Amino acid sequence: MPSTGALALSFIAVVLALVGGWLGGELVDRLGIGVDQGANPDAPSSLSQQSAVKPADYPMHKAS
Repeated sequence: MPSTGALALSFIAVVLALVGGWLGGELVDRLGIGVDQGANPDAPSSLSQQSAVKPADYPMHKAS
């Protein structure tokens, strides 16, 4: 049987995970914050003045 401290820490961890998931959902759904669709491993740094490649110019899936 787990100790009371272990159960309390597990409960706190679950609550924090739920709150973090809810806040992340708010950012994406309500505020429309997400990852740039032109993001890729060769995209410029977000600290530079360059923008990421436009989604229309970057093929996500090439036909075989």
